[in-house]
Amino acid sequence: MKLNQLTDLFEVFVENKENNTPTPKKFFNNVSEVWEEITDKRDTNNALQKRFYRWYVIYLKMGMGYTLQFITSYLSEYVDNNEDEDIDNIQVEAEDEYEYLDAEEGELEEDVIQTTSIISEYKKKVFKDNENGNHVFFLKSAPKPLVVTNEDLKRLKERYSNWDGVDSTINEICRDFKIPRPWFIELKSVMGWTHDSDPFLDDEILNKDDDVLIEEALMNRRANLYQKFEVDKWNEVKKEAQKYRELETFVVKPIIEKLDSISKPYEQIPFNIDFELDFENHESCWVLPPFDLHIGKMSYPDTNIPFSVYKAEILTSYAKLIERGLKNGLPSVIYVPLGSDMFHVDTFQATTTRGTQQTNNMSMHVYDMLIDGYLCGFELTDMIVDLGIPVKFFNVAGNHDRLLSLNFLLSVNQRYRNVEHVETITNKELRHYITYGTNLLTFTHGDELPMTGLRRNYTLQKFLIHEAKYQLQSNSMLFDNFYFFSGHLHKAKTEDAEGVYDIIVPSLAKPDYWHHEKGYIASHRKASLYVLSKTEGLISTIYSKP
Repeated sequence: MKLNQLTDLFEVFVENKENNTPTPKKFFNNVSEVWEEITDKRDTNNALQKRFYRWYVIYLKMGMGYTLQFITSYLSEYVDNNEDEDIDNIQVEAEDEYEYLDAEEGELEEDVIQTTSIISEYKKKVFKDNENGNHVFFLKSAPKPLVVTNEDLKRLKERYSNWDGVDSTINEICRDFKIPRPWFIELKSVMGWTHDSDPFLDDEILNKDDDVLIEEALMNRRANLYQKFEVDKWNEVKKEAQKYRELETFVVKPIIEKLDSISKPYEQIPFNIDFELDFENHESCWVLPPFDLHIGKMSYPDTNIPFSVYKAEILTSYAKLIERGLKNGLPSVIYVPLGSDMFHVDTFQATTTRGTQQTNNMSMHVYDMLIDGYLCGFELTDMIVDLGIPVKFFNVAGNHDRLLSLNFLLSVNQRYRNVEHVETITNKELRHYITYGTNLLTFTHGDELPMTGLRRNYTLQKFLIHEAKYQLQSNSMLFDNFYFFSGHLHKAKTEDAEGVYDIIVPSLAKPDYWHHEKGYIASHRKASLYVLSKTEGLISTIYSKP
């Protein structure tokens, strides 16, 4: 029997290796002859020597009994049917003559196989060790036989099956069971599993009642539904935690870092002037409107101008205005309308009050716009308050920042709450009316007005006749001079519109891409101050360029 001869030769090879006896070259000539008679294939001596060395490694790990079973299983497909009895004899002899290796301390139990499985099971890539409740897999991707307990194999199939409504991915299974991905892919292919497969092993289907299997499937589905619920709940918790971390990192911490500058109580610092003031002229007021600053906007084509440069231009321009105004005399009161598109956007999503998206038209993040804008605004209002002249702040709602401009006014109110000569009028109206002597002053952003022509003149008069008397609780026609201050158009203009002075306040903001696209690029950047006499009305207009 040639199969017996081959196993005998392998035993001789093992004996030589253990006794450190060199194997003669003619030894593998004999192996080659026996191999050819069994397989009808002629292999080189080197190839057979390598095969014997691989079997020898199996012997070192698993013992002689298992190795002989492996060899006979490997060669069984070349053996004729009439030789099946001899194969069984080799199996029985191997079990009688050799003991299987026991695991030594520190070795993996997977390296130990004690089995009475019949030889035919070795023809497959997997066989069942019924005595110990294991499945042994011979995988190309694994360096040695892979032993999986029936319990673990059942858990693997349950996880891969979608009968419970949840089919885990291969990566999830490999991570949870600590099994290499190539091993599991080959294992499931050997077992013929798909996601649509039932979650039971073959023995379970044969040995358990249908009702028991159905109950197990229902229990698994309930367990997975609960697990999925817990996972979804935990994901929500993580999302909320992430939102909080982002809020803390990008909003709270930057605000806290600059909060000291914002929250410091106001301390008056006398305005630095190098000339004598005319204290006799107190019958006038100033209107100092910082309209249309558009803090946070990206200019075009100069898109990389840092805000620090623009901030310096703002503060320098208004400092020059104040100095030039003081040379003409000391006013009795200064009216400062805040807002009117002080900020370029009004929401965290970088949209204007009406929802126009400005994400691609921003020079800084909304957080930075808010913080740096407040600091710049406080420096400007401090400059005005430092004069010691009575000041009245009020709000003019813009179409870009209706909410933030009102919020800034409330911050100004809080900042100067203990300063006697400062008054903050927390108005919410789109148009605000003030009386000074024989003058009726109206302030609005201007986006609700027609741009030019008779319609604009009619609209101005309509507001004065029908709206002013309700806000002022008096007849607006009792005044001699009517002034309508507006912004929005980013240009300077003063026009007598049928008895109403239509004053358009210029802007310090540079044109952006939209202005270039529409051709609105010729207006001069200016800050403006208007001096009004109690009886004569507008007597001086002062401009300052950055």
